[in-house]
Amino acid sequence: MAAVSDGFMLFGTEFPETAKAHMGFVQAASAESALDDKTRHPAYLAVLAAAATAIQGEPDE
Repeated sequence: MAAVSDGFMLFGTEFPETAKAHMGFVQAASAESALDDKTRHPAYLAVLAAAATAIQGEPDE
């Protein structure tokens, strides 16, 4: 199983039906994607990295 954030785990615990619907939407959207696996996987990682940066902010320099 892939690791998920504490926030997403809380979302699944507090709102299980909404989380289930969200995951169904994500899986359906992924199945309809025009991207092949070699492109979809790095794109997914890029989105996760961007989301983490948006949540945590830029690292201090």
